[in-house]
Amino acid sequence: MAYATYSRGYKGPTFDGTSATPVNKEIAKSIEVGLKSTWLDRRLRVNVALFNTDFDGYQAQVQNPDVVGQFITLNAGQLRTRGVRARGQCLTGGRPVPEWWPHFQ
Repeated sequence: MAYATYSRGYKGPTFDGTSATPVNKEIAKSIEVGLKSTWLDRRLRVNVALFNTDFDGYQAQVQNPDVVGQFITLNAGQLRTRGVRARGQCLTGGRPVPEWWPHFQ
């Protein structure tokens, strides 16, 4: 089975709790395409997915350099995360072998 998804996320504007500085909205746009498959008379299952997420106005919490242990919220700008996920499992002698989950980002 092949699939594809697209989603758009929104995190509204806020204020930093320590300085009352306004923090702008965050928008995320994500796409994922993948394949879920079984092989060898359903004894081997392999799932693979490719993903990409773009953030605009990413809201990040970072440690305040002036106060130890205090965090501030700010807009860190644009951010992109992308990668590949693969997951598989096989049956040998009727017993499942532990799943393997490589993940590259």
